[in-house]
Amino acid sequence: MNPERKIGIIDTHDFDALLNSFPPPLYRHSHRVAIYSFIIAEHAIKFLRLCDLTGGKRFSEVVHLGSSCHDLGKLLLLDQDKEYKEHPSIGAYLLKDYKKDLIDEEELQTAVLETVNLHHEQPNGNGFPNKINSSEIPIHVGFCSVANALDHRLTKKDKDTCIDEILESIKRQAGTVFCEIAVECLISAWKCIVKRYGEWDLE
Repeated sequence: MNPERKIGIIDTHDFDALLNSFPPPLYRHSHRVAIYSFIIAEHAIKFLRLCDLTGGKRFSEVVHLGSSCHDLGKLLLLDQDKEYKEHPSIGAYLLKDYKKDLIDEEELQTAVLETVNLHHEQPNGNGFPNKINSSEIPIHVGFCSVANALDHRLTKKDKDTCIDEILESIKRQAGTVFCEIAVECLISAWKCIVKRYGEWDLE
């Protein structure tokens, strides 16, 4: 699919209106992923002293913004099953028109676009859409990826699956499916996340 051919489907120049056009389940998912990733990023900076790796003070802002619109490309998919693996690149293409509305610095705009475009890439090179490996996946993308997986597993768990099992399943995939540092930060920040988790409708 060529994103340029489908961009006319989205008829708005207002980024907030664009996000509000998400179907309710997708909107709620994106909101939770943004909050999870922000908490993990803040925890990484404040408690794990990862300022050098994360790029400093605005890292959490970048992670939150990128995560809030990580599934933007799904708005343009006509067939969710056949075209699913194209949604990251489509989302990044669409977001180019809005990046200046999101954040002021060009370097940070690039980081937000990377988060959208690469959030399904994996350190082992088996992700999509570009099948790149850990050396090419920025750490801010890793935070969004692990938060995205956390939310999917929380919302799809059956009543007999406990949270510890979900965290353990993510931990087992550290270094292969997920960034090891991002997983470490998730496990460490879980107490902060769980305070919010009980308040949300995970439908």
